[in-house]
Amino acid sequence: MASSTSKKDIVDIEINYHKVTNKVDDSFIGIKIKNNRIDFYYPETYNFDESSIEKSREDVLAILQTISIAKTHSNSRIKVESSFSNNEAIPLLSYLWIIRDYLMNGFYVNREKVLKKNQRGKVDWKRTLNGQPIISKGNVVYSDIVVSVKNELDNIIVEIHKYCVKKSLDILGWLFGINSSNFIETKTFYKELKNIYIDTLRKELSQTFDDEKKLRLSNMLSIIEGLSDEQNGNELVYGVDSYAYIFERMINSIFGNRDATKFNPSANWFMKSNDYKVPFPSSDLRPDTILIKDNIAYVLDSKFYRFGYTANTKDLPETTSIQKQITYGDFIKNNKMGDEIQKIRNAFILPYNKSNNKLGLNGIIEYIGYSKTDYRKGAEDHEIIHAFLIDLKYVIETWNKRNHGNDVASLVKQIEDIQKTRIKQERDIDFASKTIQIKDGQTFVGGILSSFYATIHNSKLKQTLTNQEILYVDGYFVINDAKYIDIEDGKKHLSAYAMMHRDECCLAFDAIEESDENLPYESCKNCEKRKKASPKKIKTDDEHNQRIFLRAQDADVDRVLEDNKDAIELKNKLSGSFAFNLNTLMEDGGFSINQLAKSSKVDNGKISKILEGSAMPSLVDCMRFCAAFELHPIVAHQLLSSASFDLNTSNEQHQFYNFLINYCYGEDVHSWSLKCAETNHGDWII
Repeated sequence: MASSTSKKDIVDIEINYHKVTNKVDDSFIGIKIKNNRIDFYYPETYNFDESSIEKSREDVLAILQTISIAKTHSNSRIKVESSFSNNEAIPLLSYLWIIRDYLMNGFYVNREKVLKKNQRGKVDWKRTLNGQPIISKGNVVYSDIVVSVKNELDNIIVEIHKYCVKKSLDILGWLFGINSSNFIETKTFYKELKNIYIDTLRKELSQTFDDEKKLRLSNMLSIIEGLSDEQNGNELVYGVDSYAYIFERMINSIFGNRDATKFNPSANWFMKSNDYKVPFPSSDLRPDTILIKDNIAYVLDSKFYRFGYTANTKDLPETTSIQKQITYGDFIKNNKMGDEIQKIRNAFILPYNKSNNKLGLNGIIEYIGYSKTDYRKGAEDHEIIHAFLIDLKYVIETWNKRNHGNDVASLVKQIEDIQKTRIKQERDIDFASKTIQIKDGQTFVGGILSSFYATIHNSKLKQTLTNQEILYVDGYFVINDAKYIDIEDGKKHLSAYAMMHRDECCLAFDAIEESDENLPYESCKNCEKRKKASPKKIKTDDEHNQRIFLRAQDADVDRVLEDNKDAIELKNKLSGSFAFNLNTLMEDGGFSINQLAKSSKVDNGKISKILEGSAMPSLVDCMRFCAAFELHPIVAHQLLSSASFDLNTSNEQHQFYNFLINYCYGEDVHSWSLKCAETNHGDWII
């Protein structure tokens, strides 16, 4: 424990400020007063200012006002240690109010008049003459004489005020440069006198209409009620033996926006003696703080550890604390805690002094690193526990005084920046280093027919395509990550890196081998043709594909996102007949009839008739128009709908056309025609 003594402007009082390490036997935070010695204990990570009595006063009061946070806790180390009767909270503000009032106005004087009628006392002629007189034998008689009398409680209230001033100066007078209260004489305090004082103050409060007097009496009452029955000596102990809970509550006030008790993992015991029938609940785990922002749950654990002061990694949270955070994340993930939670993050928050530390940091909230276990590897987001330092002085001064939106935004941004950079890079390296080579007979390109059948028969692939976690690009089913996909002129292509590392990013097809042993000789001559047309499958239980699907679903992959705004705007323009919609698309793309005929392979005469409304297009015509205009699926389906075509049917040809529209848009008519020819279905034409 480091200590310093200041005697500036002090004659009889010795003031000692102690920097508390939070080690065993050195964890008390608060104030101890005995006779003329005052000891104030503050956290070592707090930037305590001893440059002047005024600065010291501000810091002392700021810390003391946080002590009351611990009053509701049942743990003996966390409960307030107090020499006051209620053992909860020193009426700090009342002591300060009484001292400041005394310094400005002196001792209590009752300036509120008590007026009575027809009694002895000084006549108040103004109020008497305002009354109703009686006329008797030509004389004016005032029967109700108003007099001002002395309040019978005045003397005892003056006595109480003197005692409150004396007690306030004994405890906090040193903060105002007042080193002694010996000049104030008061009665010996005892239980019966305390009760008299309380009754007197309550009675006077009920009778007064003076707001300033009410405030004075209320503060006096708070002081008297807070004292033990016999508080005569100049001794005081007020503080906590552990500041961790207070720090936790302040952090929760700054960052928390959900009831943490709803996120408590628990367990049950099933006892042999009870035939394993009735579960006996074990104690719950309780997270400190839950913050939910932008569909991400941040599970925050406040740790009043020394790292911010020592910069020694041994003072960082231990493995048991790390595991607890992972457990909270598991609980949230497995219990589907509402649709608003799509991702989970974990973080520790530790105190530090931004003005004086060994780490060279100076921000209010500073990111310092993250932890992972060697048995969970950080594959899931919540298995990575980030760590922050926060300036303790800032926390103490602002935890209950301001909107902390900027603090929340700072913490969230720092976590998400690390997730998108360092964590993603680490996962990429780890994923690439453990790439599973494809087997003999497997290939990354299955051909158009196999790719088509995979999208309608493989439910897992279908879902990841719908979620745009995997994209169909250049004939490959590839993880939707900017690392693997380039965009040129609005069209997607596999990146050079992806082409060199397809085993890292592309799903693999298995060729289906069919035995010809039982086939008649006449059929065997068609074997080669049949083998070429036989579709390959993407097996979801294949070890390689399982890893690709898992990586594709990683929430922190850098997705290639489409801006559908233009497509939606164009779709909204297609609000009429097919002829109207076709004309709209021609105007939007700058096509003449001849230009459209050349690009779509639809006869220009038929195009003219369609525009006139005298002819309707075939399904093949519509598909050719979609390719010629390179329509986004949103627009293509709107155009088809205006021609009364719906491709969402069980018809396999329709499903294939749907595949071209959804996964091969941006290609021209010739490209789509080649894909149709590759299927060996003669009637599937474009």
